[in-house]
Amino acid sequence: MKTEIKPFTAEMISQAGELLSARHKRNRANLPLLPERFEDAAVAIKAVESLWQKKFKMGYAAFRDGKMTAYLLGDFSAQPWGRCGYVYLPGYALAEGESPKTLQDLYSLLGEDWVRMGIFSHGLYISAADADVIDALFALSFGKERVDALLD
Repeated sequence: MKTEIKPFTAEMISQAGELLSARHKRNRANLPLLPERFEDAAVAIKAVESLWQKKFKMGYAAFRDGKMTAYLLGDFSAQPWGRCGYVYLPGYALAEGESPKTLQDLYSLLGEDWVRMGIFSHGLYISAADADVIDALFALSFGKERVDALLD
């Protein structure tokens, strides 16, 4: 089965929200202090939609047999140190059982777009529960800048 990668569009928000909801359920199984509300697909869809409302959003989604298997959605801004591209927590998801290499492929496209636009600082916020995604990004030479934590 061939994976098809497409630029992210508004029509993909619902499917992305469904993937985000499923990802969050898996993340909460490992980190139960995470908020439960994002397990609700309607809430997750709104989170993706809020990213889509940003002025400088862009991203990609992977599909197999017409079904979304992953997405990566980010935006960029000008900071005092230069232009920066960011993928926030609701900006990525990978269907259960899919290879994190799919997110590597999506980032290679998004990162290339950003570099073409003069955006050389790229950051991705990834849940600590997604260790396989973190490892896949480290394989692309990402490093760890910071760790945010929860306290009961």
